[in-house]
Amino acid sequence: SSTPEFAAAVKALTDTAAVMDNLGKLQEKGKECIKPFGLFLAENGLLPLYGMPTNIRSLYIGLDRKSKRLLSIDLPAERAIQEFASPQLITRDKRVYRCQGLAPSLYYSEEKRGVQASGQWYDEFVWIARCPHCRSHLNLADVADVSCPLCGGIVTSGEFHSYAVPNGFVANFTPVPLREADEESFSSQVTDAVLVHHPADLRHITSLNLNLGLGTDNTFLFHLNKGPAEKGFCFTEFTGSNRWKTGKQHVSLPKVAISSETGAEGGVRRTITGFISRKKTDAAFLAPVSLAKGISLPLPDESEYNLRTKSIEGAAISATQILTLRACLEFDIANSEFETLRPKMLLHMPTIQLADLLPNGSGFCRRLAEARHAKKPMAANLLESMIFTPESDRLVARFIAKKHKDACRTSCYDCLQQYDNRQFHSILDWRLGISFLRLLTDKDWQVGLDGNWDFFELEDWPSHARSAAEAIRSLLPDRLIVEKAIADTYTIAPIVRNTITDKGILIGHPFWTPEDILDRTKTSRCSDVLDSFTALRWPFEALKFL
Repeated sequence: SSTPEFAAAVKALTDTAAVMDNLGKLQEKGKECIKPFGLFLAENGLLPLYGMPTNIRSLYIGLDRKSKRLLSIDLPAERAIQEFASPQLITRDKRVYRCQGLAPSLYYSEEKRGVQASGQWYDEFVWIARCPHCRSHLNLADVADVSCPLCGGIVTSGEFHSYAVPNGFVANFTPVPLREADEESFSSQVTDAVLVHHPADLRHITSLNLNLGLGTDNTFLFHLNKGPAEKGFCFTEFTGSNRWKTGKQHVSLPKVAISSETGAEGGVRRTITGFISRKKTDAAFLAPVSLAKGISLPLPDESEYNLRTKSIEGAAISATQILTLRACLEFDIANSEFETLRPKMLLHMPTIQLADLLPNGSGFCRRLAEARHAKKPMAANLLESMIFTPESDRLVARFIAKKHKDACRTSCYDCLQQYDNRQFHSILDWRLGISFLRLLTDKDWQVGLDGNWDFFELEDWPSHARSAAEAIRSLLPDRLIVEKAIADTYTIAPIVRNTITDKGILIGHPFWTPEDILDRTKTSRCSDVLDSFTALRWPFEALKFL
């Protein structure tokens, strides 16, 4: 149930004068927009996206000459820019088609006895840059050197790249032979969901170590596809018609842009960074206020992408997945109602972020981040439940059940892994995710640096670190040995040492600052630190230090 204040605010926004006033504010922006009026209003958050128009994009795969109808496969824009992008293969009715380019909205005209086009193959071109300092994304109408609104760092004009918002896609109208399709190598194209927003009003939840923010009015969710191996797309663009083979006949398709890999002749070549779809929505942001001495959480940026920052990103993504799962249980909704995004830096702290799936928001992120009836925000209550009372928590109780805890070292389909987050499976770790969430509740927590492992997600870490060290030792058993690193009066971590070179590498927790832990264990003669996240997954990386 909403508060009286929220209901009054909604009523005020739906007043005729208010609607007309907000419509007037979009006048200048609307003059430059060629998309349908209803879609323009929906994308700018003025009216809901109901019925027509929709964000559905079509892949044209043939022409039924009997019914004079174009055959197509339809998907939401955020999926279409990945699955319909050239040179992907797509199957319909046991026939395989190769995606070969872009097309405007097409229809068959009886009067003109041919396929006609409505508009261009693109809706618009959008300039997007990624801040090299905080990983946030910026969207500008004109390319220029600007200051990042989130961190204040300089984003140069060279950081901006042009993305196309496609109106439709076209495949070869003649199916690919099944034998050829079976031998085709997989084309890896992954869409990345990012938020473009103005600074969220982060609010300190005083009972926790939590900065909590809500993004609403100026928050847009972008899905980006940068092409195979993130090398973009190259097309041959035609202003007239292009002959397209369908069976033994040909059909002319107007205003299409064909992948240059097909060898299409004529037209104008154009290279773009990638495809983009966007929608206005609500988002929630959670970040720690401060961290204890010896603890640091750097995220990878453009200038530094190393194994440790990858581990921190894995922990933050795992925390995002856990929070999303817990929120869905609380709301009794499907996990797909949220868009779980990669973390970014806000106020020099790693920030986990999630967004509502529906255009203009569905209210779930707002419920998580807003305090109602003078109570704490729901996100704070869920954190306290998962961290302080895990035995009775609806989600975490499953994680710490003995059968699961003994069997699952990182993640599995009984805890974090799902089909929808398959791109993150290799870096998901429920223990690290819980540890990240615990940092949001306790600014003094030292993550085992003080020798205290008495936390349900941390108590197994010494044995897991020892197992990782033994796995590394087994790679060169005649040269490597495993020792113990001593900090003050307690054993803190294992060391793998090369008996020939006398080089030692300490297996540390991903949250520990390497310089700090080396100083604490200086009597152990270690020169480098390898975090346990990397050691468990890629033990061969340790040999580079030994």
